[in-house]
Amino acid sequence: DLQVGDNTDSAQSGITLGSTVASSIRFRDGADAGILSYVHSDNSMRFSTSDTEAMRIDSSQRLLIGTSSARTHFYNTATYGSQLLIEQAGSAEADYAQAAFVRNSNNSNGSEIIIGKTRGTTVNSATVVQAADTLGVIRFQGADGTNMVDGAEIAAFVDSTPGANDMPTAMTFNTTADGASTSTERVRIDSSGRMGIATNSPNFTLDVNGEVGITEGQGLSWHDGSGGRSAQIYGGSGDVLVFRNTSSLNEIARFDGSGQFGIGTSSPDRLFEVEGTASGTFNCAKFTNSRDDGSADAVGVSFGLARAGGLTFDACKIVARKEQTFTTTASTIDSTLAFQTIQNETIADRLVLKSTGE
Repeated sequence: DLQVGDNTDSAQSGITLGSTVASSIRFRDGADAGILSYVHSDNSMRFSTSDTEAMRIDSSQRLLIGTSSARTHFYNTATYGSQLLIEQAGSAEADYAQAAFVRNSNNSNGSEIIIGKTRGTTVNSATVVQAADTLGVIRFQGADGTNMVDGAEIAAFVDSTPGANDMPTAMTFNTTADGASTSTERVRIDSSGRMGIATNSPNFTLDVNGEVGITEGQGLSWHDGSGGRSAQIYGGSGDVLVFRNTSSLNEIARFDGSGQFGIGTSSPDRLFEVEGTASGTFNCAKFTNSRDDGSADAVGVSFGLARAGGLTFDACKIVARKEQTFTTTASTIDSTLAFQTIQNETIADRLVLKSTGE
């Protein structure tokens, strides 16, 4: 055993290995050796196991694992490198360049990766960041034959003014389009929890700038917050669009493949069809003019016809009118029903039924 100094000496002790080439400490076990060496030609500190280099710290204080030279061609340039580089060569399924973090504890806590940012200029700084500062980025890059080029990116940045125990942050997800060398933002989750797809300023919980596709046979549902559905729009085979309600998803209306709309029927045979099952009179529609401007108030149903050139006219019309201003007195609640037709482009009453039945 070799001991340098004693346990009570307050002066520093050490071992100096002098060489202009390389100095090493070897740990031997027969032919195998663990080696700690410093090589002066490139000023690197190297660590070996079984006589094979496992990692080194180069002259720029970069930690290199599985490689003896640092890459310096990230971001599609030959300028940028990395302070930690892990490389693996091989074609076997198990030949991964990977890092694993596993926590073993009898509680709910798991492993963490922390990526941080300060506005300080020295280590251990805590200078507050500012709005728009990037807190961290995870990049996925691939070699293009010369450099490593961005393929995708996940980034986090401050999206409002931060303060003590207050760090409003947004996350973005980028991908690189075919023919491009830089990524483009595709999805954003802002500090309010709103998600934007193809928009960087979402105004709703989900804000999509573009067409949304739902596989045929699937529905878009509204629920009560506990999984119980209250309404649904469903697109089925045959180009049908179905409207449903209640947790049992009862159909209430549909457009069929030819554009016919049915309420209360799943097989409309007219452009608009209403079917009911009421005992007695089935009141299938109501048209109301809720404005109260006096005796001129009316509500009508028009029947239009077209002429050459696409111009349409109200060819016939059924109109309900007040005979006088409605008040709280029952005797003022009187109306007429007028049937109108068009002649020489002018529509006029042809038959009027008064409140008296005349």
